[in-house]
Amino acid sequence: MKKNLHKLLIVLSAVLFPILAQAQKRELMYYSSADRKTFAHWSYSVIGGTTIFNGDVSESHDQMFPTTDFKPTLGGTLERTFNPVFGLGVQYMYIPYQADFNDNIRRVQGTAQEATAFLSLNILNLFYQTRPQKWNIYGNIGWGVSFYNAETIDKRTGKPVLGGPLSSRIPMKLDDGMAYVIPLGLHLEYNVSRHFAIGAKAEYRMHNKDNYEGGTKMPELRQGNSNDAFMVFALSLRHKMNFGKGRHVRDATYGYGTPAMSEKAETKDLERRLNDLRDVVEEMLEEMEAKDAGTACCTEAMKRIEILENQLSQSRIERPVPAKTDSEDETGEEISRSTGEIICDFDPSAYETLIYVTAEKGTHLAIFSTQHYGSFMFWPYIYLANTDVLSSDPNELVIGTNLRIPKLPAEMIDEDNPEAVERVECIKEQIYNR
Repeated sequence: MKKNLHKLLIVLSAVLFPILAQAQKRELMYYSSADRKTFAHWSYSVIGGTTIFNGDVSESHDQMFPTTDFKPTLGGTLERTFNPVFGLGVQYMYIPYQADFNDNIRRVQGTAQEATAFLSLNILNLFYQTRPQKWNIYGNIGWGVSFYNAETIDKRTGKPVLGGPLSSRIPMKLDDGMAYVIPLGLHLEYNVSRHFAIGAKAEYRMHNKDNYEGGTKMPELRQGNSNDAFMVFALSLRHKMNFGKGRHVRDATYGYGTPAMSEKAETKDLERRLNDLRDVVEEMLEEMEAKDAGTACCTEAMKRIEILENQLSQSRIERPVPAKTDSEDETGEEISRSTGEIICDFDPSAYETLIYVTAEKGTHLAIFSTQHYGSFMFWPYIYLANTDVLSSDPNELVIGTNLRIPKLPAEMIDEDNPEAVERVECIKEQIYNR
């Protein structure tokens, strides 16, 4: 047993070391239905662990540990994660099991092969919509079929013991068992990179049969009972198949991906920033009063503070919207409506600067887009206006980076305008396909 454990540790080290070497600092990645085509959804995993058999094996009342011999359990899954919360998958498990009676004579042993379909629920993403996807906890429930063979043997002879009524005792052995199985489990997973994740899972697999000890007649076969089960403890290695899209939905959270979340998060973020700005204004006023500065030197500063205070007193800082014609924006660029052609390019140098902002902890391009354009979906314009200070991955935003927010015409940032939405989606696709 120890030798097998040593071999397992060596194999795991050889497999996990290059994967862990790819581990990188994870940035916030946000998912929305509008972006779903830019995300990959499929993944598969390999599973290895051990099983405890929960069946009709007699044990002493004061026995703390089960008499189960821990047999290696292997399996795999194929899953499609539809969004940051829900996924559907299929699973196959190969489960050898063995347990001794407390008389130290009889032994139950067998093998089960189980195929199930399951529903996966990301529990953390239900409650925390804006967090880096390093750790995830999944709840799984499924249904499937178990094919098994089992026997109860005499350890002294290695032959099946006799069971059933005294008048017709037969060997406790079967080779064609079949039952329904309902797996219920928790899966803790850590995303070590964009492509791989490692995890640990605990699963309770319940069956509608009570003869996983090999019984085929009364009293060993408890008709009407369904209490034979397996407790599986395993480690997993998952490969997230990106199919060239560069990002996977298992690395994302909803964040500001829905209108309700966007409005709630924007309001909360705006309130925090307003409070911070009020503190800054108060400190500036106190400092100026303390220095007894003359009005000649500080007239301009006082005007700017007055304007800032007027903005802070509003529930939302509004930006001015310049007037434009139906066919052209303020730079003369044509917005085609009659022909249905979608402009799929953007020249940031053609637009003035609306404001400069500094990236802080927890901020990302979608937040700045929501604050200054009224919707999260127009962040590609901010990205393209700052390619000189940003990496090739738009989800990576270094704290302290100064960003230019271009001043865009209303037609380009109107989420109710189909042409504007299709244009920014086209530009977004170009960014991710670089």
